[in-house]
Amino acid sequence: MALTLDISPDMETLLRLSAAQNGQDVTGYLLKLVQHDLKVDLAEYAGLEDYASSVAGIQAGLEDFNAGNSISFEEWCLREDAQKEERRQQRQNTHTAGKAA
Repeated sequence: MALTLDISPDMETLLRLSAAQNGQDVTGYLLKLVQHDLKVDLAEYAGLEDYASSVAGIQAGLEDFNAGNSISFEEWCLREDAQKEERRQQRQNTHTAGKAA
């Protein structure tokens, strides 16, 4: 993700000097400052995008449930069984058609 930060020319000069004194470019220095301020180890959050995607999926499911868009577990099982049977039939038909050709 890219962010844009508007700072005064004096602040930019101070930022560049501080980064150089720490042997880093401005981007690396800013990331270090943010990481320090957030008090996190970024390695811990290597899978953060997957986590955020999972949370978004769960949230969408909860919203569906709250809107009344849900079925019972038993109904879900029946639908799953019907879909499995349909796929089995399609495989069998494809296999049978292949033998006839």
